[in-house]
Amino acid sequence: MSNRFDKTVFISYAHEDAREAEKLSQDLKNAGVTTWRDKDSLRAGENWKLAISKAIKNSRYFIPLFSSKLVDKIGYVHKEFKYAIDILENYPPSEIFIIPVRLDNCEIPYERLESIHHADLFPNWEEGIKQILKSMEIEIKQKKQNQAREEQWRKGLSDKDWRELQTIISK
Repeated sequence: MSNRFDKTVFISYAHEDAREAEKLSQDLKNAGVTTWRDKDSLRAGENWKLAISKAIKNSRYFIPLFSSKLVDKIGYVHKEFKYAIDILENYPPSEIFIIPVRLDNCEIPYERLESIHHADLFPNWEEGIKQILKSMEIEIKQKKQNQAREEQWRKGLSDKDWRELQTIISK
């Protein structure tokens, strides 16, 4: 399933939750993830329905944001959720595609998502972000990359020299 969209995450949300969607998008970008959100990705003149369908289909992960504002809302966002659930059927049961995320203590209204564990961005936003990144195996990869970089820098330095260099840099 490897393609150029491997790191792309589609964020689906009710427009009433746009501020939280933007914050999530920025936090994921800071972790090295490419996000797709209508406000950032749609171009003027583009057929938005086609663009959204294509983006969902080509994204590696789909994050639907659930909140009390969304649950009873009528809107296109529910069509996005249903389309992503249909795409989920193409994935092996052990693969993660949809990462349901709650913004508050609301119910997730989709029966087909009942068996999928969700992440909560409340009451602790940072813990929720960690859960999402862990689902995408970002945390593990970043840790390995940081260790590799540190080993690269340390080559040729004794432990004493390395500690001195770290002390000088941190001043």
